[in-house]
Amino acid sequence: MSHVLIVDDEPNVVRFFPLTLQQAGFTCQAAWTKRQALAAAAAHWPDVVLLDLTLATADDGWEIWDELALQARGRPLRVIIVSGELTSARRTEARRRGAAATLAKTVPPASLVKAVRTALTAGANALGGG
Repeated sequence: MSHVLIVDDEPNVVRFFPLTLQQAGFTCQAAWTKRQALAAAAAHWPDVVLLDLTLATADDGWEIWDELALQARGRPLRVIIVSGELTSARRTEARRRGAAATLAKTVPPASLVKAVRTALTAGANALGGG
């Protein structure tokens, strides 16, 4: 069973994403801050990370990605950007880093599941990027 780490600070996302993904057969863990995300990854390395770029704690999603890449140590790091502010510059940076996908909030359940499955089968961003 594949494990998904959800890094987001919106209560609706933290409730909705796990429900949707668990129904599709994934296990999920949510993190609201950079510290929580890094601790969660250290405890159970995720197969896919759903990453918001802007958290209310002022934690920066790009920095979280960079720190996860350091923790990867050769393990696959598949990142899907999920953001309410997907500017052209953010999409370009996500592609440059090797994001498996970029999804705009609010993402339909079927699109979320499809993006996670595609990231897993494609092996996107296998060495961490960043």
